[in-house]
Amino acid sequence: MMQKCYIVDFDGTLIHEDLEREFMKWLLRQKEIRYRMFFVSLFTLPINLLRNILGYPSIFKSWTHVLRGNIDEYINAFIQNEAVKTIHLREDVWQMLNGGDKVVLLSGCYKDLLVAYLEYIKRKSVFTEIIGCEMEANQIRVKIHPYGRSKCQFVNQGKYNIGVANERVDHFYMDMCNEQIYV
Repeated sequence: MMQKCYIVDFDGTLIHEDLEREFMKWLLRQKEIRYRMFFVSLFTLPINLLRNILGYPSIFKSWTHVLRGNIDEYINAFIQNEAVKTIHLREDVWQMLNGGDKVVLLSGCYKDLLVAYLEYIKRKSVFTEIIGCEMEANQIRVKIHPYGRSKCQFVNQGKYNIGVANERVDHFYMDMCNEQIYV
C-alpha cells in the first residue's frame, strides 16, 4: 500500500489570512523601515506581480533585503505583537490532517516566519516537512518560492498524495495529487 501524504497549503487554507501579508502590514507601520520598503518594492513588485499572474513564483523580496541582518528580530517582535493574534486558524482544515503517514506544509510564505508562527501556536509538530520561501545570501533574490507552478517539484508521485488548498493557482500541484480537497 502506498504511503498517504497530505500536501497542504498554508495561507487561506490553514489560516483565514495570509501570514506574510499580515507581517508586511505590520512592518509598514514601523517608521524606521517603511520608506526603504516602499523604495525597494518599486523595483521588485512589478516583476513579481506579473510572474504571479502567470502562475510563476516571485523572484525578489523587498522586505527581506531591507531587514537583512535583523530579520529574526522583526519576526520575533511580530509574533509577540498583538497583530499576530488577529490571525484565525481554520480548525476544520487542521482536523483533516489527522490520519496521514506524512503531512507536508508547502507554502510560499517566508519559511522562518512560518516556522516561528507554527512554534508560537504550538502546531509545528503536525508537519513531517515544512517547505517555504527561502532567500539567497543577498536577501533580495529568492532561492525557493513554492508558489503556483513551482509547487509541482515538491510532489512525490511515489506516494498517495492528498492535496489541500484554497486558491486556483494551487491547481498546478493539486492536479498531480490523487485526491484534491479545496477549502
